[in-house]
Amino acid sequence: MKKFYMIPAAEMVAAKTKTEKMALIEKYQSPLSDAEIAERVEAENQALAAQAEAEKMAYRDLRRAEYPDIGDQLDAIMKWLATEGEFTVPAELKSLAMKCMSVKAKYPKPAEE
Repeated sequence: MKKFYMIPAAEMVAAKTKTEKMALIEKYQSPLSDAEIAERVEAENQALAAQAEAEKMAYRDLRRAEYPDIGDQLDAIMKWLATEGEFTVPAELKSLAMKCMSVKAKYPKPAEE
């Protein structure tokens, strides 16, 4: 029976020397059936896909952490809306908007592929 080695990709990439790679082969040396190989490959692919999706969406959590408090945002909007007849934006609302734009620039939304 042919031997297969299911070495996690991250460990194989981390192994820089031939000695380190050979040590990984010894560590993971065991004959696997085709079904076991397929199952492990699928599990690793799913884990990598989930990690990629989490990294892609990380900008949302980074933005959320730095945005002004939602209560402050709503308060500024309500004050602006309550100023009947005025068409200027209050400094408080302008400051809030600039803070939000700064956070958006700091953590841009990833481009769609």
